Amino acid sequence: MFDNLFTPVQIGPMEVRNRLFVSPHSVLYSAYNVPGHRDALYWGERAKGGVGLVITGITSVHPTGTREGINRLKGYERSVIRGFRMISRTVRGTGARLLIQLGHVGAHTEPDANDVIPQVWAPSAIPSVRYREIAKAMELDDIAAIEEGFVTSARHVQEAGADGVELHGGSGYLIQQFL
Repeated sequence: MFDNLFTPVQIGPMEVRNRLFVSPHSVLYSAYNVPGHRDALYWGERAKGGVGLVITGITSVHPTGTREGINRLKGYERSVIRGFRMISRTVRGTGARLLIQLGHVGAHTEPDANDVIPQVWAPSAIPSVRYREIAKAMELDDIAAIEEGFVTSARHVQEAGADGVELHGGSGYLIQQFL
């Protein structure tokens, strides 16, 4: 029944030592939504168990999907590279592979009482089922900005030495909202 569980698997150009993985989940990141030493230790401990792949929790690709003080990494800012590099070295040092999850929560962005985020963005001007905030219907320039945020964030992940990215297309977030 579990004959292949501990055999290597090829995912694109990446070989993973087995078929066990740590699924993406949120953790309490270091100050200012930038990963640090404590985060590298956390993900490293997950990898030490012998899994083949570790996937971090969601990293935001654009300011409209990020809130100050909320547990969300800002993949679009260069400040994450150093912390991602620490995580990469720690996880990869165990023999596991590392993917950084990228996404945007779209209509489910928490409303901002401090106006750091002027408006929540989504494919349509509909209220979030979570916060009841009416989103701004994204225009073509907005979509292009989000696309560029994915590209920039992926470049930061690559520069940090991670093996790749996973795009968060579930949980009712932006990609799923478009679908």
